[in-house]
Amino acid sequence: MTPARCVSRSRRACAALALLAGWLCGGAQVDDVRATLGQPAPGFALKDHAETIRAWDQSAGPEGLVLVFLTTRLADELAPLAALPAWLESRGIGIVWVDVTYKVDVGAAESFYRAGGLRGPILYDRRRWIAAAYEVTAVPTAFFADAKQRLRYRGGVADPAGLQTALEQWQRDRSITSPTGATASVPVRPLPPQKPRPR
Repeated sequence: MTPARCVSRSRRACAALALLAGWLCGGAQVDDVRATLGQPAPGFALKDHAETIRAWDQSAGPEGLVLVFLTTRLADELAPLAALPAWLESRGIGIVWVDVTYKVDVGAAESFYRAGGLRGPILYDRRRWIAAAYEVTAVPTAFFADAKQRLRYRGGVADPAGLQTALEQWQRDRSITSPTGATASVPVRPLPPQKPRPR
């Protein structure tokens, strides 16, 4: 076996182990990095409503990926976001919705988001590990990472126009003048302290 094939198999094995670890840890796996503009974005593996684990490379388009963090406490904010997936798809950019609702009823949340017009994969960050890696303090907040998985934009998306303007600039100039958009309006409450498990 050539060294290149050996490395390729090792990477696939590591990816498979990461997905298995994510499943065993409540459906979440995140790279041990923080979200910093211009740096590699944290990768992830999260479950959707059907318990299917989705990772970064399964969701990104040829031009990159937008992650939108939200909760079921959003109501009026969903309508402006409904057109975002089609707009991004037309530009070769994937989208993933990441729910950070504490103690979420996944079935009810899925129905809520679909009734609100959201299309595309909705993943559930039950323990907020991914939200912590991206330092999400309010929702709806979006992040854009390019095709090389480098983080290029973060900002609130109650009005997606700022994100769309930034992405148009990125595709035209390969740079974004204002990589930090407006602040999101609905705070993400901290999780309650975890009770120790009985021995």
